[in-house]
Amino acid sequence: MISNATANAVGSKETPGGGRSNPELVSNGDFSNGLTGWTVVPAVREKSGDVTIGPGRPTASISQSILTIGKTYNVVVGVVGLPPRGTATVNDSKGAILGNLTSVGSNSFQFLNKTGADIYIQSNIGAVFVINSVSVKEV
Repeated sequence: MISNATANAVGSKETPGGGRSNPELVSNGDFSNGLTGWTVVPAVREKSGDVTIGPGRPTASISQSILTIGKTYNVVVGVVGLPPRGTATVNDSKGAILGNLTSVGSNSFQFLNKTGADIYIQSNIGAVFVINSVSVKEV
């Protein structure tokens, strides 16, 4: 007889404390396969796992269609370099800013998706910035 067992959903993994971690939704979030799996708006370059976004006229971005309306998500973006001017943001399908990329290192935030399937990592107002990872998981 088995007692006190925890069953995990398919695609999740056990975390310390007996909980489970939801699966990664981003395909190629470490850019190990270049920009494969990403929709790219011009002014985006990848080199050795670092992705430079910008300068766009007026924007440059990468995106994936991975979200479901009504679900809450955790987003983590690894930033290598930030712009001296302009902004670096994560946006939804309608262009609303979900989070600002404000520091070198790990930038994380949570949001409730209200608009559509797409999530964008975007350069605004001529900004140029560099990232090396993107993670999105449902809460």
